[in-house]
Amino acid sequence: MGANTAQAVVQRAEHWYRILFVSPGLVETSYRITLPSDADTQRGGALSPLAALPVWAWVAGRLDVIWAALYQALQCLAVLMAWWPFLFLLLAVAWGDGWVRRRIRQSGFAYTNPLAHAYALRGIVVIVMVLGLVLFLPLPLPVLGVPIVGALLGCLVGVAVANAQKRL
Repeated sequence: MGANTAQAVVQRAEHWYRILFVSPGLVETSYRITLPSDADTQRGGALSPLAALPVWAWVAGRLDVIWAALYQALQCLAVLMAWWPFLFLLLAVAWGDGWVRRRIRQSGFAYTNPLAHAYALRGIVVIVMVLGLVLFLPLPLPVLGVPIVGALLGCLVGVAVANAQKRL
């Protein structure tokens, strides 16, 4: 989609991350609540040597990973938002094609396939759920992943509409 779109995606993800997590203070609060500060170490008395344990560095690393995963999920969501005009057009065409095929079947008194309709709806649900999980994978989205998944969703929407029951 080009360098300008890539820059816009990164800027949008950073903006969302700042608005959702940094500005309300969630990132800072998570570190402050979880990790011991110097004031906590001084007030700790006999327990103050526990603040020097290496477990706190591990906990800080886990918090870094959590916040990085949320940022990456927002970046993947920004990539999906960059494709929305294409996906909207694709789903509109698939819906229209399915509707025309449904009307042709109705005029010829042909039988719609309820099994195809049910499997298409289940496929749509599975793809949406898997897409929600893919947002949190520590891997970047493939370049053609979004349009391919959009085309698959379009095909499933077309099948679901074309095989809808006779009377809605």
